[in-house]
Amino acid sequence: TKASIVVGSVHTMRVIKILKNWIFSNYEDFESDLDLKAEVVDLLEEMVVNTNLLPAEHKAAVSILRTINKEPSPEKQIDLTQLLMPPSLQLCRFSSPSKDNLDTLFALDIAEQLTYLDHHIFMAIRSEELLSQAWMKPDKCHKAQHVLLVSKRFNEVSRLVVSEIVSRSNMQDRVTCIEKWAAIADICRCMHNYNGVLQICAAFVNSSVYRLKKTWEKLSKQTKQMIDRLQTLVSSEGRFKNMRDALH
Repeated sequence: TKASIVVGSVHTMRVIKILKNWIFSNYEDFESDLDLKAEVVDLLEEMVVNTNLLPAEHKAAVSILRTINKEPSPEKQIDLTQLLMPPSLQLCRFSSPSKDNLDTLFALDIAEQLTYLDHHIFMAIRSEELLSQAWMKPDKCHKAQHVLLVSKRFNEVSRLVVSEIVSRSNMQDRVTCIEKWAAIADICRCMHNYNGVLQICAAFVNSSVYRLKKTWEKLSKQTKQMIDRLQTLVSSEGRFKNMRDALH
């Protein structure tokens, strides 16, 4: 009857809408589970050939089928192990080492590279890694490897900033170093890389750096105000309320 057709159409469109939202929001679920992908493809193919469906339903099913069968984007194929490999281990693959270091590189270039690496690590996180606190379970290295990588990378960058500051015996060199990393953090903020801001701010409050009272006194007023603003932005108060507000 006409009434049953209408009811069936409503149910079909609801299923299509759920599939569409799932595929567009969490496509990695289908990349990591080929059996799930095959079942969804079979369902969509049945919808496409079903003569009882409305033209709009056919069109929606074809569109979703095209999306789920698309080739993985190049971004998904990036090898994080190679991307994060220390330069010293990459020298054998390239002609000669670069003469650049953190002192010679511009703050903008460093901020862009930090953001680039953070972006690819975040993009590699699968949705199931965030379920049931998988990163705290005994098998966390298998179930939440990219969440753990975020934490590992955070600590590495923070330790790098600390090392860059405290390794300088000259006070003015330390002042210059802190000012540069403050500028890098502010550029990360402009790029909406709040993880990068937090990495650097964590280094500033590390006991090895924080206790350098005379060095901090030599910072310009502008730099001190910038660092205060950044620390306020990434403050953990209110469950990182300021950072959550900035994200929205």
